[in-house]
Amino acid sequence: KFLKRNFKIEAKIDNHPQSNYLYWWGDLENFNLRKKLNDKEFFWQFCCDQNLPYPMTVNDTQNIHKLGDKIIVRKKLGFSGQGLQIIENNGNITLKPDDLASTYYCRAKDFGLLINNDEVNFYINNVDNRGQYKGSRLIHADEIFIRNEYINSFKDLQKYAKSPIQIDGFISSDGELFFNELNYRQSMGQILNTISDQYFSGHHLSFKMYNYREYLKLKQGSNSIVKITPSHHKISYRFGLVLEL
Repeated sequence: KFLKRNFKIEAKIDNHPQSNYLYWWGDLENFNLRKKLNDKEFFWQFCCDQNLPYPMTVNDTQNIHKLGDKIIVRKKLGFSGQGLQIIENNGNITLKPDDLASTYYCRAKDFGLLINNDEVNFYINNVDNRGQYKGSRLIHADEIFIRNEYINSFKDLQKYAKSPIQIDGFISSDGELFFNELNYRQSMGQILNTISDQYFSGHHLSFKMYNYREYLKLKQGSNSIVKITPSHHKISYRFGLVLEL
């Protein structure tokens, strides 16, 4: 309600909507298509079919040994790092039906691409060492090199989706580029881009997430920040979202 009233953005989270997983962040319209495209297994197969760089991945316990000494296990329909595990590949791991396991890479940079028709916006994502999202910063396209053929493949996928998609990826400490997630829902990058276009055109804004207690101590307007999460005491939030100008 706060985002809708102040920034004309529709954003919601619903418990158990027509599904057997815990949370859904986004619109329930065209639910089956959204569920399909947000599934990490779908995006993994899409990248394989299109020869796009994606970390080596398996969906069964028998092939985990192929992934190396350290792996990352994610929920197929998870988001923002929820349920993610980074573990040693010691041969005693059993994948659940809703898990994907991939080779773990040390990351130098996490990024996102927001694609809407022929418009592409670029972000640097702030992700902590547990793989959980902590914020984003809008950047110029020339700050990160992504081949045009990769972007064209995602544009074709966006035409199929018929609404904006966000592609997340990373650059490893060895300089290798990988894509690892498709978000077909109201992502934080999409919210940041909407606010930027409507109110701060020409500025390269950043989102930052704070522990909610730390967030309450921040003063509105200090150091060119705008507090996004409501600060009243009727509701306690897990985190506070700050827009940095």
